[in-house]
Amino acid sequence: MPLWRRETNTESATRARERTVRERLVEAGLCGTRRRDPAASLDEDPASVRLRRALESLGPLFAAFGSYLATRADLLPLQDCLELAKTNRSSPHTPTDWIRSSVRIEGSGAFEELASRIEDPPLRHGPLYQWHQASLPEGDRLWVKVLRPEFEKKVAEDADLLPLLKEIKLTGGDGKVVDLGFAVEDFTASLRRQMDLGNEATALAELAGELEEDDDRTVPKLYPELCSPKVLTTEPSDGKSIVEILPPSKGEDDAEDRASDDRPNTELARCLCLAWLRQSLLEGLCWEGSIEENLLVLPGNRFVVTGGQFTRLEADAQANLLDYLTAVTREEPERACKLLLRETLSDFTAKSRDRLCQQFRQGESFRLGSWSDAYAGKRLADTLFVQWRLAHQAGLRAPPYLIAFYRGLFETELLARRLARYRDPLGEGLDDLRIISTAVRLRELLGPSRLKANLERFLPAMEELLQKVGDAGLSVQDGKLRTGDEPEARSASPISWTFIGGVLALLVSLVVISNRLASVQPGGRWVEGVAALSFVALAAILLRKVHGGQSG
Repeated sequence: MPLWRRETNTESATRARERTVRERLVEAGLCGTRRRDPAASLDEDPASVRLRRALESLGPLFAAFGSYLATRADLLPLQDCLELAKTNRSSPHTPTDWIRSSVRIEGSGAFEELASRIEDPPLRHGPLYQWHQASLPEGDRLWVKVLRPEFEKKVAEDADLLPLLKEIKLTGGDGKVVDLGFAVEDFTASLRRQMDLGNEATALAELAGELEEDDDRTVPKLYPELCSPKVLTTEPSDGKSIVEILPPSKGEDDAEDRASDDRPNTELARCLCLAWLRQSLLEGLCWEGSIEENLLVLPGNRFVVTGGQFTRLEADAQANLLDYLTAVTREEPERACKLLLRETLSDFTAKSRDRLCQQFRQGESFRLGSWSDAYAGKRLADTLFVQWRLAHQAGLRAPPYLIAFYRGLFETELLARRLARYRDPLGEGLDDLRIISTAVRLRELLGPSRLKANLERFLPAMEELLQKVGDAGLSVQDGKLRTGDEPEARSASPISWTFIGGVLALLVSLVVISNRLASVQPGGRWVEGVAALSFVALAAILLRKVHGGQSG
């Protein structure tokens, strides 16, 4: 299935455009042999700056690749990623008549009616989409998100030129030239998904089914009959765009700004990271792109997810990635390395794995091109991206969902840092997620059906044990258990077997619960501690009762 409809360009026009693209990349010193201007300054800009400018000058498709490459912290040093994140993709909004025409050609009479009710001016516009208000004949208000036709046209004109980007020569953190071949292919696949709003409609419907009433996110009601690959129609949403909340980017450390860092934005940053982690690692729907333009903020730091690009994470990947993040926060680099390698498509030899684990242990030495801010501590994201790049340099072949996970993580961290420059909102969000994850597993474990199954599993064994204890005629004297045929047992006080049976049943239940919870990372350690204390307390009660029975 073609990614886009090809316009009827003449062959000469296509060759001319190809020459233009090549010349821009060569002039920027990114491929081929550059013709140096004798008058040019010897202090040349970094390659990432030259690449960003070249891509911006080549039009919206190439600028979109710059934004994509910014999220590939496995390929480029963080400073290069941050530079590419500045790629300017702004453009004037699409005339409303063009938008109406684009909606009309979607087919049915319902779209004809919708097109006639689209209002001017637009609510907002981004690089790919434009949002308008509209209304139904019954009076219901709508938000209509439409793929911008001029972007679609530009993509169709330049689609066959994307392979030229594979010739770009950039240096990674290890000093080697980065192979952009797979990145170009993944960008093409990502753009294919992004340009089909039907994917967004499906993902939003799935997410709505996962969320509960008291969740930290909500999804607007969809109108499926008014959705298509180019149109997404929902009910209006309250809230403020996160773009309106973001403070202006700042460079150097500012003492006054640091002193005021307890402002509400720091809490918003933590809640943003928690919401992204929860959606990815507990609900399995990883938000990998277009977060900034599809996120609204409600009072109480709740969010409205209006769209975006999503990738499904399977349950095993969710659990393993949560274990990996936990190992990083606990500063267990060897375990973190082994967990990350579980997600690879490569066959690592024991020697290669050991070498990578050693690099993880020495991770501080590999912090090449880290974030340039004045945060005094070590942020979780710094370690994650360093390890992600080290794994790539060691030959890790990541599956598409893992690339999507790290792309979404990068975009979320970038937003969070703008909200809280002197905190670690991702690390704080992960701490909260660990508590929520344990609570979710506990709720699942103690749910009526699961609890009934566990009891039915262990009650026969308990019944048999108590029967054997009763048949033996056990009693207590001088702190010792006596059988019924011992002379000393005749004067001993009988034990309340109902009481002991109840205590033993509680002990067995604690075994079941603690074993299950301790195996779930994170939270295993504190569960084991609580279980141990509970065993000691119940054992003390049991001994006291036994001793009391003897005394009485």
